[in-house]
Amino acid sequence: MISLLRLGCGLLLIELVLSSSLLAQGPSTASVLQAFEDSTTKIIEQSEGGVVAISRLANRGPLVRRPPGKNVFGPNDLNAPAVQSNQPYNSDFLPTEFGSGVIVAPRERPAERYVLTAYHVVKGGKTFRNPEAPFEYLLFVHLPRAKVVEATIYAADPRSDLAVLKLLGQERQVEESLTPLKMFEGETVKKGQFVYSLGNPYALARDGSASVSFGMVSNIARVPFAELAADKTTIHHMGTLLQVDTRQNVGTSGGALLNRNGELIGITTSMAALEGYEASAGFAIPINRVMRRVVDSLLAGYEVEYGFLGVALTTSHEAEDIVGTGARSAAVVSGLLTGSPGELGGLRYRDVILAVNNKPVFNRDEVMREVGLLGPNGKASLQLKGNRVAAVTLGKWPAPDAESIVTAQDRYQTWRGLRVDWPTARQEHTDTTFSSRYPEGVLVLAVDPGSPASAAGLKVGQLIASIGGKTVNTPDQFSEAVKSLKSDVLVKLTDKRVLTIR
Repeated sequence: MISLLRLGCGLLLIELVLSSSLLAQGPSTASVLQAFEDSTTKIIEQSEGGVVAISRLANRGPLVRRPPGKNVFGPNDLNAPAVQSNQPYNSDFLPTEFGSGVIVAPRERPAERYVLTAYHVVKGGKTFRNPEAPFEYLLFVHLPRAKVVEATIYAADPRSDLAVLKLLGQERQVEESLTPLKMFEGETVKKGQFVYSLGNPYALARDGSASVSFGMVSNIARVPFAELAADKTTIHHMGTLLQVDTRQNVGTSGGALLNRNGELIGITTSMAALEGYEASAGFAIPINRVMRRVVDSLLAGYEVEYGFLGVALTTSHEAEDIVGTGARSAAVVSGLLTGSPGELGGLRYRDVILAVNNKPVFNRDEVMREVGLLGPNGKASLQLKGNRVAAVTLGKWPAPDAESIVTAQDRYQTWRGLRVDWPTARQEHTDTTFSSRYPEGVLVLAVDPGSPASAAGLKVGQLIASIGGKTVNTPDQFSEAVKSLKSDVLVKLTDKRVLTIR
């Protein structure tokens, strides 16, 4: 027997092939469907309080000048007629730029509440750390029971397209009353798994009541469209996204994707599947054990760091590389920086990488994805063709767009006006053309004006080889080395110059 059920989120086809004997012995079709419906409504009731709507309001005057529903995060048309007044606290306010978010709580501070969302939903908003700095947008969060509060960006990571917002002016009891969603702690989800999507399509959830869609995981490790290599700006362009068949209409970016246990397994994102196609496709940024490291960094207010091998990789279809691998393509080492983590771990030119920590990889991007998500100091066991294994302790992947990174606090603390980072922390200061050695020392990331470090002549972009006579190659080594230093301290740069910090 085939039953077609018209649900609010779409057309669900349930095929029940039941013999007359099974119908007599087992539960009825109606009872099975009732149990499914009861389970669904219970999950939504328990979770919807943890999903919010977000409005992004241009910081340019009293009027919003573009009608809603078209290209909501694109350029503003200043010639379009004004259609809405700028009053986000009014019940009849209709935003023209909007998205979704979920309430989360840090592991170490369970009483605190933040909003996790997609970075592109809030990009350009006022920041928590520098609220007086110029900004493009005011951000407002629409909570359950139609309460509206202003928010700032607490931390944001363009490479994962994730951001965390801090609610402003909240009374403690109001914040604690918000229901944080429980994050999934498993490795991955499976194709065909049932999922629920909650968000703010077409700004309909601005009254605090999230809209629900039901579907399944269509595929995993999907790659968003990128026409040029320069368009591959996120870790997701290396194949992380969940593809789902829930309705991802405009405004659902930043919303919640839940499993049947009500756990947050993804942050939904509305995007076109192909260039030129305006219809949104169903994708979600996965929330799992590996991506939890990214979320935890943002909740701590830190920059999100990614792992780095320091080698060049290519995707090969050559017979000599793929014979015996059982694959149509393979990731091949095409170059190594001398002294890089990859070389020190045992990688050699023309090595074929088959797996990272026992997870099979078949091309360059998949290796970079797995290595990147481990983070610096992460341990990567690379299984190589020929029954070899390279055990690598990773460095830090250079941030190509550091200006877009938003932090509430520094991961590595300032000492005498000096803040350092991994030697490859920033692309602008890192030679990745393989024309030189892998950089040693630690990178001077910031020097406070008028500080002892500034007086000593230290400048951003320099590399410190040792301090107080101790060799340093990581920020942690630097922090440990300066703990007991007093009075004048000698700093040796990698270019052999010696400076004194007083």
